[in-house]
Amino acid sequence: MLRALLGPLLFLALGAAGCVGLHRLRLAIAPAHDMELLRIERLLEHADRVEALSVGSSHSLAIDFQAAGVPGYHVWTLGQDLFEVESQLRWLLPRLPALKTLVFAVSYGSFHRDNGACTDKERGMARRDFYASSPGYGRIADDSLEWFKGIMTSQLVTPDHWGDVLAALVKRWQGETPARRQYRNEMYADGRFGSPSAAVRDDAWLANEARTESLPRHMRLQQNMLDNSPDLPERAAACFGRILDLAEQHGLRVIFYTPPYHPAYVAGFDAATRQATLDTLAHFVATRGIEYHDYSQDEAFVGCSECFVNSDHLSPEGSRRFSTLRIRPLLAPEGADAR
Repeated sequence: MLRALLGPLLFLALGAAGCVGLHRLRLAIAPAHDMELLRIERLLEHADRVEALSVGSSHSLAIDFQAAGVPGYHVWTLGQDLFEVESQLRWLLPRLPALKTLVFAVSYGSFHRDNGACTDKERGMARRDFYASSPGYGRIADDSLEWFKGIMTSQLVTPDHWGDVLAALVKRWQGETPARRQYRNEMYADGRFGSPSAAVRDDAWLANEARTESLPRHMRLQQNMLDNSPDLPERAAACFGRILDLAEQHGLRVIFYTPPYHPAYVAGFDAATRQATLDTLAHFVATRGIEYHDYSQDEAFVGCSECFVNSDHLSPEGSRRFSTLRIRPLLAPEGADAR
């Protein structure tokens, strides 16, 4: 029996060793998710100076730390859910000795989002990509398969079909020394991702974008996650509580906020989901004393079409205004210089 199994076991062992070798080769030469990994490397290089972190989903584009007047850094990822925030913070917080504040974007659907429960083709790879771009974030509960995919297969199966690796190997064979990888971000020095648009977004364009793009996509993804995980709101609320515990353990202030949205996005968002989110936040205000600010209908941004890149994301100009008007008074002493 043992002799019969020896061949298959040897085959599996050699295959696993080969995969590990290729995985390490890719990481050493041309890792997938390069910019996200370098973004965290850069954060840790300046860990003794970073006093504030912006966490949550892409709605965190609302924060401009220079305008807010504090040395801060963005660590959120696109479509990030609370479970990923918890995993990320458990790894990062012990490595950031100067950190004082978390600036935490809470969206209308934050308690109805779990990328691990998503099977929609648009977001089905999000949890795998979260692990793939991780410098070492821990595995989320009941997430072993996505963790394995992210840690191993994301480096082996990539859209470039290993073109970057082959190009780097050819350069080495020709005697060229590959340049050290650099964190490339032409827009921001604080780790924020996002692409400003030079196009004029008038009010009619933003309203149409809300009705035809953002709202249908968000509602479709939310329903997919809830269909696959009916207890998602309860699990997300429990996770939120653990994040509060984690912040308390590290002596951090947490500023929860909902950023400004275009009125068409507010009006069209599912009213029951929005109210459930506000009720959950009110519960944590009453029981844990959290600090929460709802700026989603801030009148200072109504009619300011140049403040938005789409119906639920502020533009660079919008984030500067928002951070100056609303976040700076919360974070920076009166008259403090932006750094």
